[in-house]
Amino acid sequence: MSQPWTLDHFIHLFAQTESRPGPVTEEGERWMERQQTGKVMVVCACGYSSGLIDHTEVKATVTSLAEEHGAVPTG
Repeated sequence: MSQPWTLDHFIHLFAQTESRPGPVTEEGERWMERQQTGKVMVVCACGYSSGLIDHTEVKATVTSLAEEHGAVPTG
């Protein structure tokens, strides 16, 4: 008899960023400036998502999720 299927658990973190066009350089190029907003989203391959949370909550959220899901953070 085959084993039942189970959901995989892999935790990923995504930092929210914002961007704007930078000034025109002497060569006539324009680069995008980017900065982090301080918000992060924690997601698991099983479908869990924390939504956007403050970066100060990430460690506790990942620790709790890893304990509940038996998952290893992947970055």
